[in-house]
Amino acid sequence: MIVYKKVSYGRYNQDRLYSAFINGKYQLEYKPGEWTTPTVGKIFAFDNLNHANLFRLGNETWTAEAEDVEEFHPPVFSGHIPTIEKYIKSYWKKKFHILLRHGAGFLTVEPVGSVVCSRIKLLEKVC
Repeated sequence: MIVYKKVSYGRYNQDRLYSAFINGKYQLEYKPGEWTTPTVGKIFAFDNLNHANLFRLGNETWTAEAEDVEEFHPPVFSGHIPTIEKYIKSYWKKKFHILLRHGAGFLTVEPVGSVVCSRIKLLEKVC
């Protein structure tokens, strides 16, 4: 299935593409034309270009081929998580969702058109 993926340039290497929001040991590197599989959980993407463009994080939007695509409708969680790594583990274990950092904790918001997939391959840069 074709989805739309937001990615960011590497902090120290502008030639590499990474997860738009996640950093640390769970951050994924994306190489156009190659499959990317997360070490835990699933990969977030969007069901269409309009929804992807509403999401402000990330430097670029790509069309991507994705496997095992599902709509994403998690319960909402708000609270303090000490590190993003601990959050990622609890996120997939408890099905929490995080999008926006708010003060000392996190404000959770489900972006419109969110989907999750088991792996993804970037195909073409859209914008």
